Amino acid sequence: MLLRNITKHVKDQNWFAVSLDFIIVVFGILIAFQITEWNNARSDARSERALLERLHEEIVATRTLDAATRELFVDERQENLISARHVIFGVTERTELTDKECQAIGFSHLPLFGGRAEIPVISELRATGEAKLLRDEGIVRQVSKLASLVHSGAGFEESIRSKITLLSRAFPDVILLGVEPQAVTTTEFEVDPYDVHYECDTAGMRANAAFRNAFGENVTLQFSLVEMAIDPIRQSWSDLNAALDVSLGENYKKNER
Repeated sequence: MLLRNITKHVKDQNWFAVSLDFIIVVFGILIAFQITEWNNARSDARSERALLERLHEEIVATRTLDAATRELFVDERQENLISARHVIFGVTERTELTDKECQAIGFSHLPLFGGRAEIPVISELRATGEAKLLRDEGIVRQVSKLASLVHSGAGFEESIRSKITLLSRAFPDVILLGVEPQAVTTTEFEVDPYDVHYECDTAGMRANAAFRNAFGENVTLQFSLVEMAIDPIRQSWSDLNAALDVSLGENYKKNER
């Protein structure tokens, strides 16, 4: 209809009408573009919100699992490694290791943390290139920082692992690997009802300079890994969690509870 009107006005040389028709066409196109932009912006906002909520859920779940793992498996072993080091190096009056200290020594080649987990949604954002959906500069900054820390932490962990000594293999005369019945009730999914258990010759360890060096280095490397790589990642989780709380707002936190 509009095209016929324009054609008729051109034939009639009604230039005012032609100009008016042109203005109407341009205005209509601009409105269509604006509506499209509004719809795209609303769609992006919904996608961003869903992304932030998922990221928040994953951060909370990761921190909760990490805290539980540390409480159950990490903190006590770290304390036993410190007290065992005091016994081995003669800085305490006690000359015999407890069983828990012996187990901590035996497992001193294993990392002193529950896991350096990547956040799945962050990995997806990097893989799909959809990070542009995140418009909050604070969130973008925290996500970028966490991704960088995880990457650098992986390299640092690899370097640490290459230097740690498996003590039961290197010094079988003073620390012997064996098995004992598991302290917890086994289930149908257990492969073996017996668990790894170490026996320590405390006097032999104290008298063996090479063992003392290797064990002392293991402890130092473990603590360095925690201080230089793991704790910064944990702090970054906390910072991102706080930024998400602010971005999502009080209503989201109330609904979450």
